[in-house]
Amino acid sequence: MMVWLALLPPNIAAQTQGSATVSGIVTDAVTHLPVWGANVNVGGSGMGTDESGSYSISVKPGAFRLRVARGGYLANIAEIEIHDGDLLRRDLEIRPAPRIAGTITDADTGQPIRGCLVFAMRRIMALGQSWYTSAGIPTADMRNGTFETVGLEPGDYVLEVNGCAWAYYPGVTSLDSATPLTVTDTGISGLNIKLSTRNNRRIAGIAEHGAVDVRLVRHIDDIAQTLEQVRADATGRFEFPSVPMGEFHLVTSAGAHEVLTVTDHDVTDLKLKTTPPIPPRFALRMLEAGVSIPASAQPELVPVFDREPGPQWPRVNGLPQNYAIAAVESSGPQITFVLTTKTGRLTGTVTEKPAVVVAIREPLREYLDQSTLPRARVEKSGSWTFENLAPGRYRIVTLTGDEILLERNEAFLKRKASLVEPVEVVSLR
Repeated sequence: MMVWLALLPPNIAAQTQGSATVSGIVTDAVTHLPVWGANVNVGGSGMGTDESGSYSISVKPGAFRLRVARGGYLANIAEIEIHDGDLLRRDLEIRPAPRIAGTITDADTGQPIRGCLVFAMRRIMALGQSWYTSAGIPTADMRNGTFETVGLEPGDYVLEVNGCAWAYYPGVTSLDSATPLTVTDTGISGLNIKLSTRNNRRIAGIAEHGAVDVRLVRHIDDIAQTLEQVRADATGRFEFPSVPMGEFHLVTSAGAHEVLTVTDHDVTDLKLKTTPPIPPRFALRMLEAGVSIPASAQPELVPVFDREPGPQWPRVNGLPQNYAIAAVESSGPQITFVLTTKTGRLTGTVTEKPAVVVAIREPLREYLDQSTLPRARVEKSGSWTFENLAPGRYRIVTLTGDEILLERNEAFLKRKASLVEPVEVVSLR
């Protein structure tokens, strides 16, 4: 049975032919200087501004949203009405996105702590619990202990400090117990974060093969963060002088991997031994007899999204249109991709916009390959479509509101998918 759950207009930045033109100049709302490289979009047609901040887009008559966006700025959206033959002029300003800036100091000595990155974590309530997503771009000054986190939207954030003392602000041990900060259009400056390292522990040991890089990695909510990296000497000896309590992964560039729980004492006798990896062997075969395997198809293993160390995900790059992966068969180091040209289509509508629609194929695997999950972004019409889906059962996850910020949160997607009924996709050919 074919499931017809509608057609999503492709979201591409390309001009379309029309009988009217919208043009203007985009400037910085603070400096009033032209903004180069801003993306201007009208009804699905778009372009980037040039060095003078100028844009010109040909469109068909109608009512549209004129949207201007650029990294580090807040988007500016205007409603416009375009008639046949119009030469419409719209100059627009975009305001720099708010930032959080300040210093990080030692709570005991008052001295600056250099090299800390401050992540602004947006807390989102969904499905009856808290979820977190990182926003903005953190930077640190290695000379004086100052930091900036730029490119934020106004809202409430929990600050997480990484790369130095690894303590949550203001000194609590979990995101859920941290106090949010409210960021307005003007941002926050002059913030002083005080960290204490008095209860941290010394971690040391010997890494097999010597002179290798050793990384200290923490996993939180299915996201891996490398907190610090050191270089072992020629004998393999390494040391992390100040590690907080908690569970961490120690990983070497030679392939060693050990999980370590830091409690109330130093750990100085670690031995990181390398287990030689068994390289996979790849094979491709077609589900249909007499259909050739495309020469452009290249199998590979890629790291699972936001996980290091951890599993890797097998995928095929360079599949042409109308080809899809019907199955992945594994036997020891042998991985066989079964390809098919018997693909189907899935369509539907959403009532709330904007929305992101994600198709997750059953069975739900332990890890989701975030980079290849079919996604559709719904901005205007409310309709979406997925082409070239391999036949099978899918769970269609629709994200709206703040949930859109969690579109790459693996744990959230799996939880959301478990609450919807699967649908069947059959071949159109």
